Amino acid sequence: MILITGGTGFIGSNIAAELSSANDIAICDWLGTEDKWRNIRGIVPQDIIDPKNLPHWLEGAGGDVSAVIHMGAIS
Repeated sequence: MILITGGTGFIGSNIAAELSSANDIAICDWLGTEDKWRNIRGIVPQDIIDPKNLPHWLEGAGGDVSAVIHMGAIS
């Protein structure tokens, strides 16, 4: 599984779309009330993780993660 932080942003969602055709992916991002969810329409991630829950998620599923693509940032 590949974990993509910031996976609903413009660049992150394009990376997620490309990788999801051949890999299991998980997306970590804040969806909130913004329309960023629209960026991942058509992508079926293994999981969508709220950043505040990432440490807990990694405790359970972290062994399945083979790579992390970190696109998450607060500008």
